[in-house]
Amino acid sequence: MSDDPPSEEGDLLPHYDFDYSKAKPNRFAALLNCGNGSSRMNHLVQTLSDISLPEAVRELREAHEFLVLKAEVMFDVMPKAGPLWGIETKRMYVDLASDPRPAAVRKNRERFGEVVNIVATLERLIPALEWFDRQSIYRDYRVAECHPSTSSAKDGNDLVLSELGGQVVVRCEVCDVASGSAGQNGKEAKDLRSLGCAASVPADGVRRFICTSPEFARAIASPKRLWSKKSYRYRSIPVGDEGSTVLLEVVAAEASLSDELEPATTGITEASDENR
Repeated sequence: MSDDPPSEEGDLLPHYDFDYSKAKPNRFAALLNCGNGSSRMNHLVQTLSDISLPEAVRELREAHEFLVLKAEVMFDVMPKAGPLWGIETKRMYVDLASDPRPAAVRKNRERFGEVVNIVATLERLIPALEWFDRQSIYRDYRVAECHPSTSSAKDGNDLVLSELGGQVVVRCEVCDVASGSAGQNGKEAKDLRSLGCAASVPADGVRRFICTSPEFARAIASPKRLWSKKSYRYRSIPVGDEGSTVLLEVVAAEASLSDELEPATTGITEASDENR
């Protein structure tokens, strides 16, 4: 999920060295409106649990559209270019207090940089959920956990699907890594640990996925990596508009061979059409 820490109680609005008089009054108010008590809310987008796949998609889409609309307002009041432009812009506050506000959005305000991070995460989560919902084997399953704006709890994952009886069938970690480097921030290793695949891929009937950007998917599943020393392989499933997001299923190395996938030296394979 987002690598930036959440906003803390008592955050102060930074000083911006730009001409306030030229900002549109109704839009500049968004920058100054800090919203009483908003920092006391835990997450920008609430954790979803025990909800159907279509319901989860609907709630996340509503949250995404709302956050994008509110974040766009900030382009009119951004500070002028200068030595602290990035620091100041990242810490601008987006006003989220207006009605009607989607039920999933739980804060009255949030820093601009964090809103962008969460929106990007939603743009990974939504197509992944839509893909699962299109698969007949998952259609009647429930979203047991979905954490759009916070790290999952210990032994949990960003997205967990379960049968009606509560048996977990899918675990998924979501990351919007904008990098073509497999070692970026140790993210792959962290996600594999979260999925329980640090030493090997468990043979417990649970399917495990990393939902990420195409460039990061290509990097961590590159045929150039030393796959002979790894206990896992990846199956690649492009999802979203024109494959804008990739689901990488983590499978055991021996399973990938028995399923007649690519050789052991190759980490990535394309899923068949019926599994897209």
